[in-house]
Amino acid sequence: MSARRRKIVSRIFEVLCGAAVLVALIPLALILFYVVKEGAGALNLAFFTQMPKPVGEAGGGMANAIVGTLMLIGQPSEETIDGAKAMMADHLYERFGKPNMAIALHDSPFPAGLVAVVSGPALASSTSIDVIMRGVGSHGAAPISCRLGALGVTHLHLHKLLGFGERRN
Repeated sequence: MSARRRKIVSRIFEVLCGAAVLVALIPLALILFYVVKEGAGALNLAFFTQMPKPVGEAGGGMANAIVGTLMLIGQPSEETIDGAKAMMADHLYERFGKPNMAIALHDSPFPAGLVAVVSGPALASSTSIDVIMRGVGSHGAAPISCRLGALGVTHLHLHKLLGFGERRN
């Protein structure tokens, strides 16, 4: 493929990616507009400073919901637990305090749209597998000069799914 054709194809896909982003943002913008339109009238100082009223009574606020400290923590190396060990070794709770409650997000094999809520530890395990691949490595620009390096990894992951053949020099 010539350099000119590659640039044209690249530009076409850049435009298509930009269009896909815009299409994905339209529903989000509509939801934001609806929420602001329907709820903007209720946002005032009293909403943030008053306690909630009993169910069925008009008015009230959410002061009790915003009192406290919010900690947002991204755990590095989550799947192998190395990140949690490093965070504990770094004295996370001593430095920032121990939270009273944790809300954790994790992907899982549940059907799309299902939200699972549990109290206590959930999905708290880890498995790791060490795979040793022997071969001759190469630079990404010259994959033909390697023997089962990156191509072996591709073979390992995709051979059964996509029917990739094995490549040997």
